[in-house]
Amino acid sequence: MTSPDARRARILATASYFASVGLIGLVGGSVGPTLAPLAAQTGIGLSTIGVALSARSFGYLIGAVGAGRRIERRNPHRAIAFALLAAGVALALVPIARSLGALLPIMAAMGCMLATLDVGTNTLLLRRYGEGAAPYLNALHFSYGLGALAAPFLVAAVATPAAPLSWTYWTLAVVPVPVALALFRTPPPPREGPPAGNIGSPATRISTLQTAISFLYGGAEAVFTSWLYTFVDSHAGASMATNISGASWAAFSLFRLAGVVIARRVAPSRILLVDYAASLLFVIPLLVFPDAGWAMWIGAAGVCAAIASVYPTTMILFNRGLTPSARFVSTIIVASCLGSMTFPWLTGRLLPVAGPIAVPAVTAGLLVVAFAGTLAYVRGRGERSALSGGYGA
Repeated sequence: MTSPDARRARILATASYFASVGLIGLVGGSVGPTLAPLAAQTGIGLSTIGVALSARSFGYLIGAVGAGRRIERRNPHRAIAFALLAAGVALALVPIARSLGALLPIMAAMGCMLATLDVGTNTLLLRRYGEGAAPYLNALHFSYGLGALAAPFLVAAVATPAAPLSWTYWTLAVVPVPVALALFRTPPPPREGPPAGNIGSPATRISTLQTAISFLYGGAEAVFTSWLYTFVDSHAGASMATNISGASWAAFSLFRLAGVVIARRVAPSRILLVDYAASLLFVIPLLVFPDAGWAMWIGAAGVCAAIASVYPTTMILFNRGLTPSARFVSTIIVASCLGSMTFPWLTGRLLPVAGPIAVPAVTAGLLVVAFAGTLAYVRGRGERSALSGGYGA
């Protein structure tokens, strides 16, 4: 029976994981409202300030590559706590960066620290809750959406005309401090995972198929969410694009929250196969009737609702029957990150040639291949489980 102190420590740690990922969403959601003031502060145009976002993405990728080693070699709660404090320092430095040269290393360092939070929290939730981690992992990724949703309101509340950046970033810099202090005081979950879980050998390697699925799905999600506004705008104007984009993100958030409940009752393999099938069904109207308003509403909201739980559920599926390894989780995140950087860029190159239809077409193509890969993975895993007498996927 779990003691009251152990139960409190578990609750505090879990809440700290959610807050850490919420901070990632908060930082990401603050970019849009602060981009113009950031460009003005550094004396460059909006067309150039995008380099700073690329620096943060590059830092995130580098951070995700090394985070697995950092998490495994030291007390993981301390590693996450130090990353939180370092992210806070980077955020506090943003308002005093008066040139692009000063801003780029700050943004890269920030991305590196945020990646450590991403890898660490996913790994430790899987390690702490074992086979019962699915609803918690869905809730973890929902907290990202809450942070991103709260960001514009935070910026509006604290920014002033005289200092549009300072109070925003200094407020963001304070947020990680109590979370870091809580983690310093809380013991991490055991390396071998919960005793009650059906846990086997450590997950130290990720297969080519798992990497490919993560890469393809990360690309599909990034293509659709990044270029949806452009697709709708080209057919129905900016007003419709704004409304449909907002509705799609609302559907995404709502169904990610619903995933918390669904994951308690349905196997991850079934959730994924239904998600992929539904997303492909909803993308069809965008391909066949790209100019129809009803197709844009149903297709865009439907695709976002269908893919909402794919990423956390994929993480659960790949870790079933294994003691979660930070290096394993790191590789999944890196593959997804590379896909989210590669395919939106390729789609942008296709737009002048194929037109806006490239957005749903590329999304559909990536989803089809990721769906096929997931189906092959589930079938292969089921055959091995049947032979060994273990549980299936």
